[in-house]
Amino acid sequence: MRPTLPSICESTIALMQPPYDVYIPIKAGWKAAEGGPKGEILVWWLRSGEKQRAEFEWLQHRPHGVPLVVILPLPAEVLATRPLLSGIMDLRPSGVLPVGELSTPSRILELIHDGPQNLPATLMSYIEWRQLSLNAEVWREIRVLFEIAPEVKSIGAASRRLYASRRTLGRHFATVGIPVPSHWLQFARLFHAAIALQSGRYTVAQVASRYRYPDAFTLSNQMKRLMDCRPSELRYLSGWEWLIEAWLQQEVRNGGFDLEKQRRAFLDDDDFEETHD
Repeated sequence: MRPTLPSICESTIALMQPPYDVYIPIKAGWKAAEGGPKGEILVWWLRSGEKQRAEFEWLQHRPHGVPLVVILPLPAEVLATRPLLSGIMDLRPSGVLPVGELSTPSRILELIHDGPQNLPATLMSYIEWRQLSLNAEVWREIRVLFEIAPEVKSIGAASRRLYASRRTLGRHFATVGIPVPSHWLQFARLFHAAIALQSGRYTVAQVASRYRYPDAFTLSNQMKRLMDCRPSELRYLSGWEWLIEAWLQQEVRNGGFDLEKQRRAFLDDDDFEETHD
């Protein structure tokens, strides 16, 4: 049995890593290991509005792929945190917990393991925060791909649902320098499967059948190829943000993600804030 740990760490920022039973004190400026994050969780205790402003600003621009859980102060300390308290949701936390029994490592792990309630909306929110520059048309098309992924496994069928040809979809995605539509669809299918596996409620074979893979072996190979992770590893790694980053890194390595074109599109797109509504 894992030991019971205090709900407050010696540092105001900590990292949790598998098996998620200890807090690892870190400071603002922490960087993920080479190759990107893989299951880490950031925990931040809010105690002082003025002394923690630098931490707040770092957390706003923290490494991609790492979920954040914010621990609120004791009632007697709330007044001292007011300068930062109102901006907590700007940090995109995966959870906000009161200090005490509800903020133990086991509770934080349970919270992260629950996964997002609305996968398509959560994915699109993350992509927005990730600052991928997408015009309104591509934004809509990617959202639909995420929504239909559990039931559609070919880009031909997806194109019909989008009332567009495969060539047209490909041209839209190529214009903004992102992976081709079929890669987005396959990633979306794997993402749904990964969340199901992390829940611990299904076997790999059951998840493969549920998301229309021929067998568990095919699902495992696809996951390794697109996300560099096997289902057996996934069961011990929490969070979903790192899965997106792992896929994007694979696309960059394989030449399917034009970072320079994305950078230019983002800098040129003055109306980006209105394009995805």
